[in-house]
Amino acid sequence: MQQGVDPRPRQNPWAFIPALYFMQGVPVILMTYLLPVLYFDFGLPNRDITLWTSLVTIPWGVKLFWAPLVDLHGTKRRWFQVLQILLIFALVAAAASLSGPYALVISLVVWGVLAILSATHDIALDGYYLLALKKEEQAFFTGIRSAAFRGAWFFVTFGLAAFAGYLRDVEVTSKIGSWQYAILLGAGVCGIVMLYGFLVTPSVPSDGPAAHHSWDNLLQTFGSFFAQPRVMPVIAVMLFYRLPEAMLTKLSGVFLQDTLANGGLGYTLSDYARIQGVVGIIALLLGGILGGIVISQYGIRRTMWPIAILMSVPNLPYVWAAYTHPDTSFIYVITALEQFGYGIGMSWLLIYVMARCREPYKASHYAIGTSFMYGGLLLAGIPSGAIQEWLGYTGFFTAVCLVSVPCLLLLFFIPLDDVP
Repeated sequence: MQQGVDPRPRQNPWAFIPALYFMQGVPVILMTYLLPVLYFDFGLPNRDITLWTSLVTIPWGVKLFWAPLVDLHGTKRRWFQVLQILLIFALVAAAASLSGPYALVISLVVWGVLAILSATHDIALDGYYLLALKKEEQAFFTGIRSAAFRGAWFFVTFGLAAFAGYLRDVEVTSKIGSWQYAILLGAGVCGIVMLYGFLVTPSVPSDGPAAHHSWDNLLQTFGSFFAQPRVMPVIAVMLFYRLPEAMLTKLSGVFLQDTLANGGLGYTLSDYARIQGVVGIIALLLGGILGGIVISQYGIRRTMWPIAILMSVPNLPYVWAAYTHPDTSFIYVITALEQFGYGIGMSWLLIYVMARCREPYKASHYAIGTSFMYGGLLLAGIPSGAIQEWLGYTGFFTAVCLVSVPCLLLLFFIPLDDVP
């Protein structure tokens, strides 16, 4: 037998990639989109909702700093399998933490731990992906990864939210009780997907401690990233390009459910599930697909400004909606336009970040870039609630639109000479 060749039949990536990246998506989407709505039901003011739900997501923005631990110890497969088990227990703990004395403090601690586990799971899973798939397969299955992640998005924002809304509508349990059952349902489904993944995810001969990876390598990686020409405008775009959209996202679900007296639209959780979880995700998918096609056809430079404008303009109708409280059909249209624009804009940003990654550190440079992107979400989320309470919903959405202008003007300063 030839040395170094794995004698076992190779598992088809279709069998395990969708399950693994569905598991990656559930905690991220749960904490990004449903957690603000959940804490709205706790009765927290908006300033506290956006502050705390932003702070607990910090681990995704700084995960690169402990990535060498995953590379230097054990296999990636063992890492993400153990972490998936811990994530299931963390989801159960998150559900349990929502009731009882000191529920807010305890639940925030649990969500923070869950974010650390999820961020570490991302490191191990993405590393395994690069080892388990051939180079020619990696580009193709990037789309499958994205589709599985969007499947998790649909499951959380529609499936779990609709389930919680149904329990509430038929008065089976309290507001908080409905969230507990919904999160437990999420844990149960993730448990089934996890067990399936354990059965079909293959071991990879090259999966082991990386002897070449060290803290010194991490410093070299950072140094090579920051040594790129005109890197500061690039970092600024990574941080601020989607800052207005991130501000809007933090409070769009709360805006739908807040009372008319407070300037909201007064919808139920079931309405939220249909608007954000069905219409929103379909529009986001279409925007992402169309964005990839258009950028591949016309290039990063030619599409930069049309896509930037297309991402920003759909935020304007939220000002009108906050002022007029229109019919539900208009809210479906507004949500679809905004998510469609966001899908296209996000495609452009990700492709530009990829274009800024340099050999031999492309994977690490991409991790640095996405960490800055998460940092932008944090910058947007922390003050959003306080701004809304100060200005009201109409003033807040107006501020979102105004903030878009300086954020997009940063595009004038980024290097484009070496991109298509």
